[in-house]
Amino acid sequence: MKLSGKRAVVTGGGSGIGLATAIRLLGERCIVSLWDIDAAALRRAKASLDGIGGRVYTQVCDVSDSASVASAVRNAEQEMGGIDILINNAGHLAPGDFLDQPVGTWAKTIDVNVQGVLFTTHAVLSGMYERNQGHIVNVSSAAGTLGVAGLAVYAASKWAVWGLTESLRHEAWNRSKRGVRFSTVHPSYVAEGLFCIA
Repeated sequence: MKLSGKRAVVTGGGSGIGLATAIRLLGERCIVSLWDIDAAALRRAKASLDGIGGRVYTQVCDVSDSASVASAVRNAEQEMGGIDILINNAGHLAPGDFLDQPVGTWAKTIDVNVQGVLFTTHAVLSGMYERNQGHIVNVSSAAGTLGVAGLAVYAASKWAVWGLTESLRHEAWNRSKRGVRFSTVHPSYVAEGLFCIA
């Protein structure tokens, strides 16, 4: 896919991998809509990206809430004229051994890391199918490829992201929608964000 002029949504775009991705997309002359639950992080991100140039929009969005996602999709489509690329980057991490974590902690991890990807993907995929063009990139984790003590629920959620991505790829092929592509990336430790290195 040639990126110049493409319209991209980046969830969790206020910092870390999401913000770094937005910088790269702007460098490729994409139009970018950053989504994040943290309004202050979005303001800081927007200020830093304005110096790069290009068209950048922001949207406060809780990806674990289907109504919030539906509203963000409508706004992004109105502002950018459509969505060609979806980067599902928003994530939640609560480390700790499985038996030491309250159920509410598990729920938030699953809601953000799994439900969030399901909601955003479902909201944009039909439009991509109609055009037979688009790319959905799901940010999994190195913990989505192997078991990690102290990260059982997080790892399970990221394995789910990988499985979803591969399943959707096959569904697109079965529908003869080969212009709609799916990718997963599996980052390990990063300098900023969920898995920070000191």
